[in-house]
Amino acid sequence: MLAEDNALNAEVATELLGSLGLVVDWAENGSKAVDQFEASDPGSYFAIFMDMQMPVMDGIEATKKIRNSVREDNDVPIFAMTANTFATDRKRCADAGIFRNR
Repeated sequence: MLAEDNALNAEVATELLGSLGLVVDWAENGSKAVDQFEASDPGSYFAIFMDMQMPVMDGIEATKKIRNSVREDNDVPIFAMTANTFATDRKRCADAGIFRNR
């Protein structure tokens, strides 16, 4: 799944992910991403690419909702997509449960 509010960014990301053989479901904001995740069959998503700054619900809140879901696949890898790279931004992402590679 790709959660991205900017249509041009979503198109570019979809093309890039598609070139890797991935099929992309696009959610225009965090609320829709949570709804799509909850409506999908468990295990449907290999990963979620989550924009951090979206209207309606940002990526941090959407990630928290997915992580707190009762679904067995609530540990799906979630990758932050953001231009914010300060240590505080990375900590907020990690605290929300966004995937990090150690």
